[in-house]
Amino acid sequence: GFSLVRSPSTVPEAGLGVFIGSGLAPAGRVVCLYPGTVYQPYQPVLIQSLTNQFIFRCVDGVHVDGSHGWLSRAIFRSCVGRDQVGLCRVADTSWLTPRPVNPLNVGQFVNNENSLHRANVSYHELDVPHHFPLKLRKFLGNINFESSAIDGEREMRIVILLALRDICEGEELFSSYMTVIR
Repeated sequence: GFSLVRSPSTVPEAGLGVFIGSGLAPAGRVVCLYPGTVYQPYQPVLIQSLTNQFIFRCVDGVHVDGSHGWLSRAIFRSCVGRDQVGLCRVADTSWLTPRPVNPLNVGQFVNNENSLHRANVSYHELDVPHHFPLKLRKFLGNINFESSAIDGEREMRIVILLALRDICEGEELFSSYMTVIR
């Protein structure tokens, strides 16, 4: 197994990065998840996208807003509250804090590769079926922007980051922002 930590990136002026805190992440293993509000291609994201470097665009035009900033945070929490079933949470909101319940919900902090650091993880898009067990949904950091009452039952898009090679303790995760595998 392995653990992840968020710390200042080894890339100057890159902000936070994600590192293997302990252990080893083997090649092909899910290393982390990209949490956020999921927008369908026909839904507006203009206001949310202003000065927002955490909007991930999927191959089919679906967007995942992984920002923990004020507007994105408010939208995410509002959508989770709207869809909550009784006392059962439908998504993990703790990724908006420094200590997420699901420690894999940190994919939005993975920095882009550069000439000194090649990508060691890659993005993969998955659709979680709408009948995925509710009691397990609380660990996923994603929520659809539109209510199922309006948009109908739909799958939940999640973006996972897979290790391209074995990643050792202390290594920072790097991806290629231009590569998405479906």
